[in-house]
Amino acid sequence: MSEQGRLQADAAWAAIGDWYARPVVRTAVLSLQDRHGVSVTALLTLLWAGLREQVSVDAVVMAPLVADVERFQRQVLRPLRAARNGLKAWSATDHGELPALRRRLLDEELRCERFEQWLVLARLQAVSPRAGCEAGRLAKENACGYLEAAAGVVDAADAALRVDQVLQVIVTDPVR
Repeated sequence: MSEQGRLQADAAWAAIGDWYARPVVRTAVLSLQDRHGVSVTALLTLLWAGLREQVSVDAVVMAPLVADVERFQRQVLRPLRAARNGLKAWSATDHGELPALRRRLLDEELRCERFEQWLVLARLQAVSPRAGCEAGRLAKENACGYLEAAAGVVDAADAALRVDQVLQVIVTDPVR
C-alpha cells in the first residue's frame, strides 16, 4: 500500500472507530449485521468514502467488493468471532485464563477488521471522486447499495432508516 493509501486507511479507521463508539451508530449497524449478515466495517467504510472522499460506488465496483468482504467474513472474521463468543460457555471452568484469551481474540478480530477495511479501500481505488455531489447522498447510496448487493435486503425501508440514523449522528457531529 502506498503512503497515501496508508494515510487514507488510517483516516478511515479513525473515523469509523469514532462513529462506532457512538451508541446510536453502534446499535444501528449491529442491527443491520445481525439481521442481514453484513459487515459493519465495510458499511462504515463505504459511508466514510461517500462523506470524506466523495466516492460513489456503482454496481461494477460493488460486486467484487462484496465478494471480497463476504469471503473474508466467511473464512476469517465469523470463525474468529464465534471462537471469542464461544469462550463464554466455558466460564464455569475458567481458571482465570478466559478473560485474557477473549481479549486477545478480540484484539485479533479488530486487526482482521482493519484488514477487511483495506480490502474495501483497495476496491475503491478504481473509483473517481464525484466533486460537487452532496456527500451525505453519496454515503447513503454507497451504504444502501452495499446492503442490497451483500444481503439482498428485503426490508429496504428498515435498512434505509438505520442508515439515516447513522448519517444523522455522523453528519451533525462529524468529529469528536
